[in-house]
Amino acid sequence: MRTSEPPHTVPVPEGEARELARSVLTRRGVGVRAADRVASHLLAAERGGHPSHGLMRLLEYAHAIDSGELLPAAVPQVHRTGPGVSVVDGGAGLGVLALDAVAEELVRLCARHPVALVTLRGAGHLGALAPLGRAVAGSGLCCLGFVNYSGGGQRVAPPGAAQGRLATNPILAAFPGDDEGPVVVDMTTAATSEGEVRTRLLAGELVPAGWLHDDRGRPTTAAEGLYESPPVAFIPPLGNPGAEHRGYALAVAVEMLAGAVAGGGVAREGAPSTGNSGLFLAFPPDVADTTRDAYLTAFRELDHHLTTTRLQPGRPPVRLPGRGAGMTEVSGPLSVPARLWAALRQLVDAPQPERPAAAEKRK
Repeated sequence: MRTSEPPHTVPVPEGEARELARSVLTRRGVGVRAADRVASHLLAAERGGHPSHGLMRLLEYAHAIDSGELLPAAVPQVHRTGPGVSVVDGGAGLGVLALDAVAEELVRLCARHPVALVTLRGAGHLGALAPLGRAVAGSGLCCLGFVNYSGGGQRVAPPGAAQGRLATNPILAAFPGDDEGPVVVDMTTAATSEGEVRTRLLAGELVPAGWLHDDRGRPTTAAEGLYESPPVAFIPPLGNPGAEHRGYALAVAVEMLAGAVAGGGVAREGAPSTGNSGLFLAFPPDVADTTRDAYLTAFRELDHHLTTTRLQPGRPPVRLPGRGAGMTEVSGPLSVPARLWAALRQLVDAPQPERPAAAEKRK
């Protein structure tokens, strides 16, 4: 029976968390530089208040390497297929490295072409998309991104359905701004991300109403139902009750772009259980019949119009997406669920399992 005791967490110094992340990865064949890059990505998510894309993901990455689904030494390969168009092949490697390759290629292509299009296939879990958006927008470019789970990760039930048929299929939109930084939208097309549900599960918490429903459409707050076999809980598409068709339509659009157009694979029976595919676009704000000065003027007008609005009692100031309170970093030691920290420690202390030989032959 569930108790009313508060979730148990442990304070973890960032240096200790970083060293543990490096150790988990390098013991499984990940190079030192790559392990440090992944650790930095995960810790930035923790510090930014997004543990759903933080240390929790180490469990996923380690198990994927141990099972042969993820190749620890894979390096993303870039193939240029036409003017302003490239494909990044993640090679079944760490998704953070593939995400870096996509950002670099978008900026490189836009130096020579008015619009850049980069597709991504065969990458491991990408983590938060916002860092890619900030990197591209920081180079003075607008960026759009659409990511699916290569057809897997089917925990989202279409409106009226009693089975998961889609992943949470996030979208990214980033735009260069002023001295306060860019506008960055990194959001799921579902009512919540799967990682948010798993974070609550690890912390021993109930999920908020509206995040999950059962096979009769009734709300449930028990996170574990999403992970039973077969699942007894599902994430609805984005939208209030009666309006889920909007989030569902967005999710289908993401499947078409990331799965069908980019060739990453659409939702289907027998889809892989890990990894991401995507389609990304980048272009300068003066790509059409405008100027950078006119763009910046419009940006500031919108910023002023939205952030000077009259507020409801007790509500914080309105801010542009990707700015302000949501970007305030957590100070002091990280607060990590004790259950998660113990599991991560086990990954370091336990004998290294032998990976399937077939994994080393994948490309």
